Amino acid sequence: MVLDEAQAIKNFRSQRWQTLLSFKSRMRLLLTGTPLQNSLMELWALMYFLMPAQLDIGEGFAGIDRFREWFALPLERLLAAQPEIAAPVQNRMDLNTTAFLQSAGTDAADANDDGLLATQSDAQNAVQKLHTVLRPHILRRLKQDVEKQLPAKIEHVVYCHLSKRQRFLYDDFMSRAQTTATLRSGSYLGV
Repeated sequence: MVLDEAQAIKNFRSQRWQTLLSFKSRMRLLLTGTPLQNSLMELWALMYFLMPAQLDIGEGFAGIDRFREWFALPLERLLAAQPEIAAPVQNRMDLNTTAFLQSAGTDAADANDDGLLATQSDAQNAVQKLHTVLRPHILRRLKQDVEKQLPAKIEHVVYCHLSKRQRFLYDDFMSRAQTTATLRSGSYLGV
């Protein structure tokens, strides 16, 4: 099964995710152009969809409780200990990774707080472990790399005459004062 626009199944509570998960397939492939950055639970939903646990053979991606224990809880403890590295995301707080990486070690050393150091260390270990788990399953291609593989773009411009109705609507729109003023200003996005 190949599923394009995989971000459409990032909510494991959705009927779409549940229905697609029930399909039997030997292999699954998710395609998305959207970065995986919103939340760890959305990431879990995508990974579990790729490798659902199979009761008869006992293999598959970790269940949601285990995944939260391994990855989400260390980061949630860090957010509670260092609220300045949190970023608001849809009515909840998530890790601002830029602030986290910039503050790694500095705030904790200044505060001389062993608990905070341990929390930061746990969070960094969780992020490293997560990268290790994900790396074999993600192929990241940059636009600059993909563009080299594409053939040259060919444009065909085909002019079409407007029907009488289309010509009437076009002329009416173009004769409006607001349209004329917008075009004079050079801001074609407002048309």
